[in-house]
Amino acid sequence: MAFSPYYKTINLPKAIRKKPLAETNNLTLKMSYDDYDIQRFIPDPEDIFKESGGLSKDIKHLLTESNIPSLASYEEHLLDSMVTMIWASNWLEKAGSSFEITEKICKEILLGRQIQEPSEGDLMYQEIRDNLIAKNVDNDPDHNAVLRSWKQVVQHAYALQYVALHLSLTREPLSEEIIKRTHKS
Repeated sequence: MAFSPYYKTINLPKAIRKKPLAETNNLTLKMSYDDYDIQRFIPDPEDIFKESGGLSKDIKHLLTESNIPSLASYEEHLLDSMVTMIWASNWLEKAGSSFEITEKICKEILLGRQIQEPSEGDLMYQEIRDNLIAKNVDNDPDHNAVLRSWKQVVQHAYALQYVALHLSLTREPLSEEIIKRTHKS
């Protein structure tokens, strides 16, 4: 698939939920013994593995179109998990913004909505600026500092969308090329 900004318009939680179920009849689990400590189980690990593999049918049933409350809950959980992942990644790098600001920005992006760069009169701009002051990053953050913080969140959200599109939805294997394109997007 050629590089395209198409990924920026995807409602990622809905796409992830729909694509695998449409393409597979069974969810298959494969176990590798490379890093598997068999001694930590009292019951036979093969029995536990078979039992957990059977749960995929139950999960699949819960995520059918006829079960709308479960679908909405599942998509909301995916969205919340992705937001938390982006925030935590930025937090580890001492980048981005507060969880609340990250959540506002990421939910818009991950739901496929267009966002606008904040300007000095915007509430988002002021919230980011106040967060930079509260984190003691800068007592008087300039325009570039505010935009840098905003862009760190935005770029992480778009990177997640891009990688998820290629790995989960189009089933491409992770490659150096995908990683390079992610950093260009």
